[in-house]
Amino acid sequence: MVKMLEKISGKTVSVNYGPERPGDVKHSRADIAKITKRLDYKPKMRFEEGLKGVFEWYKKEANN
Repeated sequence: MVKMLEKISGKTVSVNYGPERPGDVKHSRADIAKITKRLDYKPKMRFEEGLKGVFEWYKKEANN
């Protein structure tokens, strides 16, 4: 996601890792295969496209 944000923003993103906190997700292997099969779910956009939309919205709101 950091690489995507760098591409979208045209800037280098600095990542700072802090100590582990209670409730942090240690490992994630997100997979929509079950929901796709069982409920015929089809995403309306790819993740990067959605991230770009959110970035553009935040950029616009920061200037208000």
